[in-house]
Amino acid sequence: MEKHITLPRESAIDRTVLMEGTDNAGHTVAVNRSYFLKDGKPWLPVMGEIHYARLEESDWKRALAKMKAGGIDIVATYVFWIYHEEVEGRFDWTGRRNLRHFIELCEEAGLAVLLRIGPWDHGEVRNGGYPDWLLAKDCNPGYNNEEYFSYAKKLYDEIFAQVEGFLYKDGGPIIGVQIDNEYGHCHGQGGEEGLKHMRRLKEMAVAAGFDVPMYTATGWGGAVVVPGEMIPVLAAYAEGSWEQHLNPMAPPASYLFADERDDIAVGSDLSSDEVKKCTVDLRAYPYATCEIGGGMQDSYRRRPVVTADDTECLMLAKFGSGANMIGYYMYQGGTNDTGKLTDLQETEATGYPNNLPKRSYDYQAPLGEFGEMRASFRYLRLYHMLCHDFGDVLTETTTVIPDEGQLRADDPDALRVSVRHKDGRGFVFLSNYQRGLQMAAKNDVHLTLTYGERDIAFPAFTLGSGERLVLPFGLRIGSIEIAAATAQPLCRIDNGDDSYWFFFAYEGRKAAYDFRQETVRGIDAETGEVMKQGGRVVVTPGASAFAVLGMDGRRHHIVTLTRREAERCLKITVGGQDYLVSSDADLFVEDGRLVLHGEASTDPTVTSFPELPRHLFAWSAAMSFFAIWLGQHLGIGATKVGILYSANAIVALILQPVFGFVSDKIGLRKTLMFFILAVLMLIGPFFIFIYGPLLVSHFYIGAAVGGVFLGFVFNAGYGVIDSYIDKVSRKYGFEYGRARMWGSFGWACATYTTGIFMNIDPDLSFLSASAAAILAICFLAFADVDMTKEEMKKAQSVHPRDVLALLKNKSILHMLFFMIGVGCVYDVYDQQFGVYFVQQFASEAEGNLWFGRLGAIQTFFEAVFLFGAPVIANKLGGKRTLLLAGTIMSIRIIGSSFQWGPEWIGFMKCIHSFEKPLFLVGQFKYISQVFDVRLCSSIYLGCLFTSSICTTVFSSFFGFFYETFGFSESYLVIGLVAGLCNLISARLLADDRAKKAGGMGEAAAITGQTQAEAKSV
Repeated sequence: MEKHITLPRESAIDRTVLMEGTDNAGHTVAVNRSYFLKDGKPWLPVMGEIHYARLEESDWKRALAKMKAGGIDIVATYVFWIYHEEVEGRFDWTGRRNLRHFIELCEEAGLAVLLRIGPWDHGEVRNGGYPDWLLAKDCNPGYNNEEYFSYAKKLYDEIFAQVEGFLYKDGGPIIGVQIDNEYGHCHGQGGEEGLKHMRRLKEMAVAAGFDVPMYTATGWGGAVVVPGEMIPVLAAYAEGSWEQHLNPMAPPASYLFADERDDIAVGSDLSSDEVKKCTVDLRAYPYATCEIGGGMQDSYRRRPVVTADDTECLMLAKFGSGANMIGYYMYQGGTNDTGKLTDLQETEATGYPNNLPKRSYDYQAPLGEFGEMRASFRYLRLYHMLCHDFGDVLTETTTVIPDEGQLRADDPDALRVSVRHKDGRGFVFLSNYQRGLQMAAKNDVHLTLTYGERDIAFPAFTLGSGERLVLPFGLRIGSIEIAAATAQPLCRIDNGDDSYWFFFAYEGRKAAYDFRQETVRGIDAETGEVMKQGGRVVVTPGASAFAVLGMDGRRHHIVTLTRREAERCLKITVGGQDYLVSSDADLFVEDGRLVLHGEASTDPTVTSFPELPRHLFAWSAAMSFFAIWLGQHLGIGATKVGILYSANAIVALILQPVFGFVSDKIGLRKTLMFFILAVLMLIGPFFIFIYGPLLVSHFYIGAAVGGVFLGFVFNAGYGVIDSYIDKVSRKYGFEYGRARMWGSFGWACATYTTGIFMNIDPDLSFLSASAAAILAICFLAFADVDMTKEEMKKAQSVHPRDVLALLKNKSILHMLFFMIGVGCVYDVYDQQFGVYFVQQFASEAEGNLWFGRLGAIQTFFEAVFLFGAPVIANKLGGKRTLLLAGTIMSIRIIGSSFQWGPEWIGFMKCIHSFEKPLFLVGQFKYISQVFDVRLCSSIYLGCLFTSSICTTVFSSFFGFFYETFGFSESYLVIGLVAGLCNLISARLLADDRAKKAGGMGEAAAITGQTQAEAKSV
């Protein structure tokens, strides 16, 4: 069979923007006259209908996770008036009617929402959604009646009150609102009165608060759409259970590729026999569907069976005809609730033409009434993945349908084909399926496209009865061009410097890829055939994938799956890396976990490309979860995370020198400690009610407010606590490290529980921090720390000139060089290491959990080593202990740059158990051996002050570095810098062995005192 299609020059794409909206982070959603846009880029969204009120509230989260796995981008849902105000004046938003909670879960799942707010919905609900009490009034619902409008206004106000704060402009998921349903077609008025009615409803919705990027209205069957103010959305069904006869349906024309967008048969049970046209020119708007039948609901009159093939090929007919939004009704089946007064299903008893099941609204949907993931779920996902990875190409195409108007739905022999192209590049849609008709096989098809002077000849292929394909031509893969292929594109996965392009073909069929030879430097195919002829390179792959080297030197891998293999594939993203996961079981991601859904008797396996990360080790420091919380729960990127760390450090710049001097001045008194812990008690409410909401709504204000609070409590406050422990340890003759060990044990408990809380509710972590602060105040109050008169006198003798004198001494400057070049650089490296760690896992939740668990173990060993670290410090002295810690830190940073799997990264982090104790103990040991002990707090917090300055500078810079070059490359640079500074510090740091033997020269030199004065001190 030969088929030749001439592709005309494209008709002009009308990019006039009709509607648009911007969220509080600057992201945009828009609609022009041809397609949808997201952040200014063409977007081909997939929408699926789910009725929250037809599912138990406890089932919503899993249902949405499955919809996400099916490739759904937008959730559409009706707000059934009768479900919420069955009794006049008594609105019910509880349980399965809890719209606000449902929208919250949509947001958590990363799904946008189109809210269909009525007042009339149909949806096979009693009275189409009108409450009985409304119909009992003499207000003529659906007509231009002021009393009716007053009730509809109350409904809109109530709906908005439930979703306030979740509109797109607020950073929420609601991107659109549909006004009424099938108005002017199945109910209500047509003509000018109908336009007046729909315009009034939209004005009421806007007045209620519905300020959204787009407003829609159903446009089939002559429905009323307000020109320029609403986007018409369209429908197609395999069969109508609403038909009033019992005869078999003729093969429906909706399975043909066609230029006609309207389907007047939809809802024909409620419409008149008069053929009406929509009130707008459908071609002046993007071809958007909202009700491609995901199945069909049974009625007691007609019980049609809609197969997965029926559903897929119905969608394909609309997709190939130019649809730029794919929308299904239903995608998730449900169960009718029982009302307080009546049953809630459509019934002849209320004057409607059909009797429907009292409870079941399964709809034979891709996701069944009780969560079954049906064959249609897998079939449709093949095209949704195509929309996601190639939608930017498809949206701006011109549709060419040869033989338009000549094909008949009852003709089994014709080749049904459509072409969507731009500049002679695009996709050929082929369907050899027709509901109600056995199609003849199309053998040895020779398809040629002509665009201008260029012929595009596809390698010969066969299209069996019932088969369908979408074939690419002129497909650019980097610098390479596939002139034509006989396999359908599935998705793309980037792995390192290479890209992997997945295609599929029917079992037993050989796919062929025809490359333009001038774009190919080489082919690496272990099996199959490679032929060069006439400026083309045709590859017929064998059992394995093959690689193509482009003229730019980049390697691209082509992987051909069977259709059955492709149906079992799910593309997921973990830590910025895409994975193609496959299993005999159905797959979806819930709470960051990969869930397998299948028969209990099966023993499914899971494979992935690239291989999903495995885990052995993880680590944590309590504040490291700060970066994870910012990224995962607030959606803040690495650069802004760096800005937040800088904001915290700026406040510390002011407080640390002050805290240091005050600490030395008050000696062992607890005043400053109590003050810091009192503020720390407020951390739970602060994070939950102030900091988090501010960062989402007004980032820079939140950064400033958080900088004041966190800089005070953590960046400056923890230095006061450490310094106080050091003073008490020297007074009572025990080692600082052994006292600090108990803090590490507490830290271990905190990291373990926080890792769990992060997956349940981060707020629990913040509230537990407040509770810990209360306990700390109690312990501090009962701690018996005395201060003698002599100690008070020594503390009070500290004068600002003593602190200022430190700035003139080279030993202080040399120590600061070490603290900046090694300690500060290390801190900046460690700030966002939690994010890097979590990226190694198959899911964020799994990474969080192990981040907490193994972090607790690591901190436990850190605490144990703190007990032994003083022995090393006493043996080596402060200087050598610091250098040893700096060496380990440098090795750890450099080692982390090598991505040799999570086991290796985990091992690198576990070294933290040794380096941190050595660094802390060595720091206080060095200060006490080299400097005047009266000024230990000023010196210690002065070092923190200097580190804060550098953190302010480095954090934002390295945050940008992480986003631009990646964590691995950044860590290599940071590690080399730290190692070099550590080597230089070996020459610069003062030799502390003299004072260890009784010498006091450094202390005297620093403070300007005599040897005798220093000894007396």
